[in-house]
Amino acid sequence: MKKIIALLFFLSFTQMSMSQDLTKDFKLFAKKDLEILKTVVSVGVEQEQPILDFFYKKYKQYSIYSLTVERKKEIALEFEQELKLLIYPNEVSKLEKNSKVLKKLVSE
Repeated sequence: MKKIIALLFFLSFTQMSMSQDLTKDFKLFAKKDLEILKTVVSVGVEQEQPILDFFYKKYKQYSIYSLTVERKKEIALEFEQELKLLIYPNEVSKLEKNSKVLKKLVSE
């Protein structure tokens, strides 16, 4: 009985540790995506945190293993629309002209 309890405790601790690592990774990836976005469009200081939150949400959503290819395409389209709403309206055309960057920013 003690061995089972110890095993369960170990497994729960390991899972919590892994989820914290993923959170750190998602935040790091979000910052990298923000830097990529800044190479294409102007991002104001007041926009940075909402955009970082958006990219964090993107990585968290794509981390779900049971997503189908079609669902991933739907998510990418939704993220594309959401990203366009987060940047200045006059910058959207610059982002659309750089389709490779846009695709990288909204897909997994």
